[in-house]
Amino acid sequence: MPGVFSAVNSELSLHDINISGQYLKTKDEIGSVVLDIENKASDKVAHLLGKVKRTIKVWALY
Repeated sequence: MPGVFSAVNSELSLHDINISGQYLKTKDEIGSVVLDIENKASDKVAHLLGKVKRTIKVWALY
């Protein structure tokens, strides 16, 4: 869906969370995003990403 990737980046930027790497893959109307962040705020990031409109599931790996 258009705008979801932008919403992810905007939400993290609002909270001063720096993305050091990202990967996006889409198929039809479903997309997957893998993010590597520099902050040690993974629980906070998972919560923020879960609030982004059209998010289906969030996993945090440490």
